[in-house]
Amino acid sequence: MAARAGSLRVRVDLPRVRGNAVEFSWRQDVPNVFQRRDHWQIEYEGVPLDSFPRAVLWEVFLTLQLPVWARAADRVDVLLPEPLPRIVTDWWRAYHGAPHVHFDAEPTDTYSWATGEPSSRTARRWRCRTSTS
Repeated sequence: MAARAGSLRVRVDLPRVRGNAVEFSWRQDVPNVFQRRDHWQIEYEGVPLDSFPRAVLWEVFLTLQLPVWARAADRVDVLLPEPLPRIVTDWWRAYHGAPHVHFDAEPTDTYSWATGEPSSRTARRWRCRTSTS
């Protein structure tokens, strides 16, 4: 069995939708012995993904990618490009038995599940947190 890293830091990019395909990509601070590639894509034939809320795409991503990262290190810090509801990240950690996986930007209940976007209050807070002035 391959050795597990002590810690792993992952910076995830926004999903890229092209017609009926979505590509997920990320960068890691140490190699993952269980996965050499830093991207993958899924094609849903006949499904126009550009009309889907991004929240749905994040669910697909966490369903498939989180167990790979969880297996790779004793502590995993995942830096997402936008906040997700705490209920979503808590659900996937519990589902995959991965309490050692931590997400940045876990907002309160100000996330709009209907649109898959942060509410204006969260969006303002997020922009302030990430500004470089």
